[in-house]
Amino acid sequence: MPPILTDYFRSLRYPGFRGYFFAYFITECGVMMQRVAQAWLVYRLSESSLVLGLVSFFVMSPTLFLGLFGGSLANRYNPYRLLLMARFLAMLQSFVLAGLTLSGLVQVWHILALALFFGLTQSVQLPARQAFVIGLVRPQDLPNVAALSSGVLNFSRIIGPIVAGWVILAGNEGFVFLANGLFLVVYLLIMWRLAPSFSSRKTTARVGLGASLSHAFHTPRIRAGLMMLALVSLMAGVNLVLLPVFVRDIFGSGPDALGILMGVVGIGAVLASLSVARRKDTTGLEGGIVVSGFLGAVAMFLFSQTETFLVAFFVLLLESFAIIRVVLSINALVQLLAPDELRGRIMALYTVIFPGFLPVGSLLAGALGEALGAPTTVLCYSALCAVGTALFWAFHSTRAE
Repeated sequence: MPPILTDYFRSLRYPGFRGYFFAYFITECGVMMQRVAQAWLVYRLSESSLVLGLVSFFVMSPTLFLGLFGGSLANRYNPYRLLLMARFLAMLQSFVLAGLTLSGLVQVWHILALALFFGLTQSVQLPARQAFVIGLVRPQDLPNVAALSSGVLNFSRIIGPIVAGWVILAGNEGFVFLANGLFLVVYLLIMWRLAPSFSSRKTTARVGLGASLSHAFHTPRIRAGLMMLALVSLMAGVNLVLLPVFVRDIFGSGPDALGILMGVVGIGAVLASLSVARRKDTTGLEGGIVVSGFLGAVAMFLFSQTETFLVAFFVLLLESFAIIRVVLSINALVQLLAPDELRGRIMALYTVIFPGFLPVGSLLAGALGEALGAPTTVLCYSALCAVGTALFWAFHSTRAE
């Protein structure tokens, strides 16, 4: 393998992470498939965009409200076992939803209840996963781990929806839920065989939640990074929420164009993951966040003004690259700066903010889009992104002097 590729994928030289990486790819493809099938099913049954929004909110909101508790569990108990437990419960959720759908008994309230159940498992799974991978590699390789994990997630956003559409077309949504359950079985079998170095090690100290929050607040670089992350999390969903409006009402296109543009977002995110994958320390991270933040603001401004599909294609590619690069850079910054005994809970705070704030930003984007129109809403978000990045830049410049 060429040296540059060896550096990009250097975390895969650790056997434990290599097995986890493959398992994570399988399960995220399944999750993305289920997300598409679930949305299609609930809209077929309810014909209500409000119910669609509720399903999305139920999936994501538990992380916002319970993410810190999940981080506390990851700090107190073995994150490897917590991860297995959360994925096992998610597997049961998929099989129950598959059974209800294939039997023809499924109702909207079933989907809402199971979406909330899945969201609860995510509130434990996300911080446990963050704490788990820390024990698989050396600290200097954590930025590479974050980049590769994000690459897997975003690559699955390209593959999963396409496969789900084919399965739904050939059969029905229940087969997608069944496939996701089977993918989770494979995930659990692979993970069961892993033997992380910390699997039998207990934490040396149980640091309180207050101490973790205090450390994050009183460490200027972590505090600034998390504040920038909150801003990006609020803005990240604006185009995805309003993209159907642009495609149908402005570009005059159909669902095929919508699918292509959704795929472009995933491609930009994968490229962002590769751009961060070679990082080994915090040198230059804040400067990269500033550049990417301004780039994202410019891309959002251009998207708010575009009236053609072709221009939107390239602008969305640029925007997704910039925004995800900010997110990954902040992830690397926080992981590398957090002390070992606090990392689990501080990363739980990270997952509370991103993706925890996404449903809030999405609901706000929908409300503003209804009142101001989609282009004006995106324009407002681009201005907010520019102002937030300028404030982060001011802090970074002051600290560097």
